[in-house]
Amino acid sequence: INEDRLLPFKHCKITFYPDKGAKALDKWRAKLLPIGETFNISINTSLEKSTLKDGDDLGDLIINKYSKKNGET
Repeated sequence: INEDRLLPFKHCKITFYPDKGAKALDKWRAKLLPIGETFNISINTSLEKSTLKDGDDLGDLIINKYSKKNGET
């Protein structure tokens, strides 16, 4: 992610969902901080409150939710 790639979304609200874990969260904060004044960017930290393992992402949360709902393990 860099400023050039985000330019088409300059007038949009952009939310990033980093992988679970302090390392990933810190990495994304460092990457987005320099361009945060140009863009309307937020970082969603809801995965930090989940029962996922460090390194898991939003896709893992969705898979876990729906596989448990359908009785899969």
